[in-house]
Amino acid sequence: MADRFDNSLYLRHLSRMTTYVASGKVAQQIGLLVESEGPAAGLGDFCEIRAANGRAIRTQVIGFRSGKLLSMPLEETDGLQMGDRIVARSEAARVPVGPALLGRVLDGFGRPMDGGPPIDPAALYPLYAAPPGPLARPHITEPLITGIRAIDGMLPCGKGQRIGLFGGSGVGKSTLLGSMSKHNFADVSVIALIGERNREVRGFLEH
Repeated sequence: MADRFDNSLYLRHLSRMTTYVASGKVAQQIGLLVESEGPAAGLGDFCEIRAANGRAIRTQVIGFRSGKLLSMPLEETDGLQMGDRIVARSEAARVPVGPALLGRVLDGFGRPMDGGPPIDPAALYPLYAAPPGPLARPHITEPLITGIRAIDGMLPCGKGQRIGLFGGSGVGKSTLLGSMSKHNFADVSVIALIGERNREVRGFLEH
């Protein structure tokens, strides 16, 4: 007897499809602010400008003014012109999650930038969510072994604890972070390099 057909993958893709597109047009751009007539979108929603040169520029809605939509570009705006079409992306701000992300290098949109194949996430998790209540947060009772003897012996860290690492430029913050992520006893380490130079990102990955 043939195995039963598994359609869960196709259903997952179908659930992400859109059946209509709300659109508007760019009215003006001043600095990092794009003002447009439409589309119908809410605060925090993502939009996409279809520039005349063929580029697709992602933006995020940050406000409204006099019946106009105000959005912030999340990519370079080269080639943007007045009257370019801007469409609302129906999906909310969500990020891909799942085992397929292990060992991958992603950009700020969750797109692969390591030359590997496209990622098929197990699910999409909302980027914005209500924080848990103070009484719902678990107590920090277990130590987190970082693999750095000076930290583990003098300033031990706990699982679930937030840690601040401050210092001037070039003193080794990224190096220390890399050592902690490489030698700790965690099953998975998620590193977000925000505001780092390209050469520093590559050096962090290679060393």
